[in-house]
Amino acid sequence: IADAQTASAALYALSFDSREAVDAITKAAGEAGGTADLHEPEDLGFMYSRAFADPDGNGFGPFWMNPAAQAQ
Repeated sequence: IADAQTASAALYALSFDSREAVDAITKAAGEAGGTADLHEPEDLGFMYSRAFADPDGNGFGPFWMNPAAQAQ
C-alpha cells in the first residue's frame, strides 16, 4: 500500500461532458479538503484538463475532449 502523500500509487483520469464540469469537480475537490490545480490547467483547444488530489493525496485528472475533433 503506497503512501499517496509521498509516492504515486495511481492517477485516475476522469472524462467529463464539458469544460464546465471539469472546472466544477476541481473546485469541489478543493472545497472538500483536497488540493485543486496541482499544475496549470491544460487547454489544447480540442482537449481541456485540470488536476487535483483528494485529502489522502490520491491524484485525479478530470478532462474533456471535443467529440467533433475526433471526426477530423
